[in-house]
Amino acid sequence: MQLIKNYIGFYATPKGHTEFANELSKYKQDKGSVQFPINQPIPYELIERIVIFRVKENE
Repeated sequence: MQLIKNYIGFYATPKGHTEFANELSKYKQDKGSVQFPINQPIPYELIERIVIFRVKENE
């Protein structure tokens, strides 16, 4: 994750975005990243599920 002025950038890669499209739809996104606003609760459970998905994908 990367903290920028108004958001935390999370890089889930395009496959992570595709798999979790519905849950990520409320956040600003780019090709491989999603922006979580710092003035809202961070969705740690969603981030954890994306990380687990990506780890399994890379095994």
